[in-house]
Amino acid sequence: MTILSRTTRPAALLSATLLAASLGLAGCGNSTDAYCDQLKESKSTLNSLDSSDADIDKAFDTFEKLGDEAPDEVADDWDTLNEGVDKFQEALDDAGVDTSDLSNLDPSTIDSDKLEELEAASQELSDSKYQDALQNIEEHAKEECNVDLED
Repeated sequence: MTILSRTTRPAALLSATLLAASLGLAGCGNSTDAYCDQLKESKSTLNSLDSSDADIDKAFDTFEKLGDEAPDEVADDWDTLNEGVDKFQEALDDAGVDTSDLSNLDPSTIDSDKLEELEAASQELSDSKYQDALQNIEEHAKEECNVDLED
């Protein structure tokens, strides 16, 4: 099993959540207009997370931008998600792995300790604190923007 397949579930969950948000948040109030606009503009980047040729670096940058634009109600949740993404990026860097190499990664070419750290960082994205953050973002979208992210 490659690292990519272990990271696909969290990436797909992030993608699905953010993509759904991008489809309907434009109706949000003035305090979240920039956030809603950024979500809309991010649609193609977020869609790409489900493909084998995903631009993960661009997605990481998009998560940071969304976190910067997030209204107070979900800013901490975005901080939590971005913390996990940052840890994963750091583990990639420490292992000498470029995100563009994830789909063809040969684990035997990576130091075993670095590989374990990379796997742990990948698995951590499935941790309840990240899932709770996603749930809070979904609830905020539903309650404040009248958007059901599970559609």
